Amino acid sequence: MTAPPGKAIILGAGRPARGQQPAALFGIAGNGRVLDWQINALGEACGQVVFVGGYRLPEIVALYPDLHAVINPDWAATGVVGSLLKAEGQLGLSCLVSYADVLYRVDLVRKVCGRAADVVIAVDSHWRERYDSRSMADLSMAEVVLLGAEGSLLSAHGRAASARPPAPDAEFVGLARLGERAVALLRLWAARPEIARWDFPQLLNAFVAEGLQVTAVDCQGDWAELNAPQDVAHFVLGTKAQTLQRLRPMVRCSRIGEQVTFTVGEWRADPSIWMSRVRGAFGTARLIVRSSALGEDGFQSSHAGRFDSVLDVDAADARVVAAAIGSVVASYADTSLHHQVLVQRMVDDIAFSGVVMTRTLSHGAPYRVFNYDETSGASDTVTSGAGVGLKTLVMHRNAAGLPPGAPAAMPRLLEAVREIEDLVGHDSLDIEFIVASTGEVHVLQARPIAISHGHWRGSDELVERSLQVAQREFQRLQAPAPFVLGRRTVYSVMTDWNPAEIIGTRPRRLACSLYAALITNSVWARQRREYGYRAVEPQPLMQVFAGHPYIDVRASLNSFIPADVDNALAARLVDHAIDRLVAEPDLHDKVEFEVAFTSLSFDFNQRGERLIAEGFSPAEVAHLRAALLRLTRHAFDRVHRDARAVDEFSARLAMLLQAPGLAPLRQALALVDDCCRFGTLAFAHLARAGFVATALLKSAVATGVIDEDEQAVYLQSIRTVATDCQEDVEQLQLGTMSLEDFLVRHGHLRPGTYEITTPSYAEAPEHYLARDVAKRPLAHRQSHGTPWPMETQKRFEAGLTQLGLNVNFEQADFFMRAAIAGRERAKFVFTRGLSRALDQLVAFGQEMNVSREELSHLSLEDLQAVQSGRIGADIAGSLRMRAEEGALVHALALGIELPPVLVDAQDFLRFFYPEASASFVGNAVTAEVVCLDEVAAAPTGLAGKVVLILRADPGHDWLFGKGIAGLVTAYGGANSHMAVRAAEFGLPAALGVGEKRYHRLAACRRLRLDSRLRTITELH
Repeated sequence: MTAPPGKAIILGAGRPARGQQPAALFGIAGNGRVLDWQINALGEACGQVVFVGGYRLPEIVALYPDLHAVINPDWAATGVVGSLLKAEGQLGLSCLVSYADVLYRVDLVRKVCGRAADVVIAVDSHWRERYDSRSMADLSMAEVVLLGAEGSLLSAHGRAASARPPAPDAEFVGLARLGERAVALLRLWAARPEIARWDFPQLLNAFVAEGLQVTAVDCQGDWAELNAPQDVAHFVLGTKAQTLQRLRPMVRCSRIGEQVTFTVGEWRADPSIWMSRVRGAFGTARLIVRSSALGEDGFQSSHAGRFDSVLDVDAADARVVAAAIGSVVASYADTSLHHQVLVQRMVDDIAFSGVVMTRTLSHGAPYRVFNYDETSGASDTVTSGAGVGLKTLVMHRNAAGLPPGAPAAMPRLLEAVREIEDLVGHDSLDIEFIVASTGEVHVLQARPIAISHGHWRGSDELVERSLQVAQREFQRLQAPAPFVLGRRTVYSVMTDWNPAEIIGTRPRRLACSLYAALITNSVWARQRREYGYRAVEPQPLMQVFAGHPYIDVRASLNSFIPADVDNALAARLVDHAIDRLVAEPDLHDKVEFEVAFTSLSFDFNQRGERLIAEGFSPAEVAHLRAALLRLTRHAFDRVHRDARAVDEFSARLAMLLQAPGLAPLRQALALVDDCCRFGTLAFAHLARAGFVATALLKSAVATGVIDEDEQAVYLQSIRTVATDCQEDVEQLQLGTMSLEDFLVRHGHLRPGTYEITTPSYAEAPEHYLARDVAKRPLAHRQSHGTPWPMETQKRFEAGLTQLGLNVNFEQADFFMRAAIAGRERAKFVFTRGLSRALDQLVAFGQEMNVSREELSHLSLEDLQAVQSGRIGADIAGSLRMRAEEGALVHALALGIELPPVLVDAQDFLRFFYPEASASFVGNAVTAEVVCLDEVAAAPTGLAGKVVLILRADPGHDWLFGKGIAGLVTAYGGANSHMAVRAAEFGLPAALGVGEKRYHRLAACRRLRLDSRLRTITELH
């Protein structure tokens, strides 16, 4: 029988791969150094630990004076076997050998010592996926083995092996036991000079060649080497209970409560033992009984919320405690006796509670995302997805300070989070916390984010650099441009022309450049000037920061001031509006109705009184009113002319579409140019008229001239192209209209008007126009004439007279209908030209062998350069290079988090999401809608559907087994269990869209959910 090892030899002579510090001295999880872990693990099996060193050995000796150290003076030239030979006199009859830069547990040492063979090595069969995103370079450097029957070693291959096997069975862990025959051979070979340069795999192969029995013990991923921080974290963290138990004695900035933990097998063997321990630990306190399953909270999957936890359990009632434990055990999906149950004292007196992700779920970008509840006093509203009014704080890892409105104890929580990151050596964590009213931080859970972020093409360094550039640009743009008044500006995604809604918050380069060319570069300002507003040209409306488009609110506000308002008053109005938006950023998407004065409406007097109360003189308010009156009368006068302009553009478009012999790129650019000069300008004029009409109706409701029902009835009576399209869809479903006829009228429509990667209705009708199984009657819709009785018409007319507009109801009715219907028709016509331009660009891409995806990452300027001959001879190659650059920029933007409103430069680094701002997960999907609030629980037929549900708590986990295509919830935050689960499965999801939007989406038949652009589009 092989003798037990007498000594353990740690081979730490060489220079470490990471940094300059010797590997043995690296600190691990606040629990000593690597050498401490190894001495503890090896010392149980061996009488003495011997350290063979060379690189900076005196430092190690100074810190460990009792450690037997042997120097290898040739450490820079020899391999690990050379260092091992320096300890030849310490080998004994048998010994353990360990690399100095690996971590393992005492259990593995016991297994290696307990196996009978000449040589026993520790290997890892989980080596490829042991931790998230292990690089190919690291895998190629691993020392690997091929194994035969019962774990016998066939061959080993080092980092520099000339012929590595294509499919190794495992990685050598760096731990081995050499028995008597192996030690004897090693001594025999010691005189051979080449032996000193061997790596350990070469030594193992030599043992096999000599006929020694070399066998392997598989640790199945339970070890770590220091060349990857996430590998160390993987080793330190374990099940929920193990992680908390390991961290509990280490944390100083937070508190982890005492716990009683036992396995399912131990509970079933003798419940009374564990009931006694629970009583002894907690007395009559209130308890929480929590799951701690083997597969829970791991690196490969989190199973967030899958298993039960029972809150507020009375420790004094044994039956209640036993029932809670039974409920947790019953929730485990399998019958393994090794699952654990974790019992802790409940935390009361809660100031706020929640979850922090130390990197973003979707991309692993360098942000800490705090999702918390500071109103209910409960501990699980975030994780359950049941919280209302949850707050989401996003902080870049380099952010200094907190935004206004953060809880007073947030700095302490942030300090606690940083400490845990340092302790586990990993910064991609999901930490559940409670902060007591005293400010004390309680950590309930710390687990790795179980999502692979290897697909993201960004990096921490690129994010930081991009944000720094954006901050500098933001500061530079604070100085007003010519013809733009105001001390400062802020930026918003929804204040004017709404880029977040139209092209998304992270558009691809082509969509963004098309939107700029067609709307926000100059058309927007020209339209305002022609309408009677202040001239602000050549100021662009949209700025792009770190790949995110924003509206320059100062420029927008300037463009809404009537031209005949003097500069002094105009400047004061702009500054007043910006100050109000800074104080009330939630108004950023309501500026035209609640902040700026853009037309005369029924509520002007009430809004004017607020201006007077805030320092404007009655004379200034009267001057503003008179100017708005003139502008609004002008709107009434020109609506018919603007409608004719759409007809003229439609005729021009027909000619362009039928022009013979135009090459695809030339026709595409001609269509874009014509849309810019004639189409979007006419659309912008009618959109402005539509706003004036809508403002009249909304303010009439606000002032009691009409009620909401009367407004709704009036709007339903206006026949628009949307009405036509809906009726044609219904005719198509009933079989009374052919698909061909439908596509002639509506085939140019596409979700994401500017996005070339999204097919039009004509390209993919089956994608958007699913037929009903049962035929439905046509929806009734009044197509002409006002539904209002004479009394309502007279009230409305009297209000118009009081405003001074001097129009009767018939004239107002004509204007409002022409404006609202004209706006829809103008958009319908100009998007026909834009859609055809995108089709022609696709055709051009086919000629060049450039894909839609690649085209989407080119700018309009790139394509214009091709047309003008400025791009060079290799057109396709140049375009692909530009597309790759655009793809990288877009990929980086996907990982960058920015708020909907930018008030100062620090907002680029820390901000609150608005409460009704959805959290998006996954990619994109277009599918039918199923609203589970209107059907029985667990219905069939959900496969391929986007499911809508008010609150997707962990009880709805069954949805993931139904093959659903997407998920939308009214409530739920970035860190809810459902967000984690959706991210794990790669399921497109929008969590927390708010009740208002939720009910609107529930009424549609199909939708497109694009998490990349953060858009949800309602389809027919």
